[in-house]
Amino acid sequence: VAAQDADLDGTQTVRFSLASNTAAFTIDAVTGQIETRAPLDREAAAVYDVVVVAQDVGLGETMASNTTVRVQVDDVNDNNPVITGVPEVVEVLEDAAVGTTLLTVSATDADAGENAQVVFSLLGASSGSSDALAINSSTGAVVLQRALDREQLATLPFTVVVQDEG
Repeated sequence: VAAQDADLDGTQTVRFSLASNTAAFTIDAVTGQIETRAPLDREAAAVYDVVVVAQDVGLGETMASNTTVRVQVDDVNDNNPVITGVPEVVEVLEDAAVGTTLLTVSATDADAGENAQVVFSLLGASSGSSDALAINSSTGAVVLQRALDREQLATLPFTVVVQDEG
């Protein structure tokens, strides 16, 4: 931040201070440079309005002015997606039609923008069951891809993986 004192009395020195958000920021009283006191977390606060006071150091009455500096915190990919509300076991009848949705996986990510967009995939489908299931990478819907035969394969163990796009 920069400020000038137009007084002609030889006391054009200006000192800076903060009137708000002193927990997150500090200001150099001489240069007006604003710095963070600690790393900022966009998930805790995405925007800070920092009120800066510029005060002259005159001999008589001192004068002051203030301005607001808006600090917008950009997101970094610092949160993992979280899968919610998925049962550990899903039962399906062996005569379920191909295309049947067995479950839909939900996930959230506390980041913003692209860092919060999630993609679903299947991992670890067992031998013989790898072609039985598919997952919609956008919606998380797990779908039956082929007819089932309980006598050949009684269980279809699989793992849903969710990744963010950040």
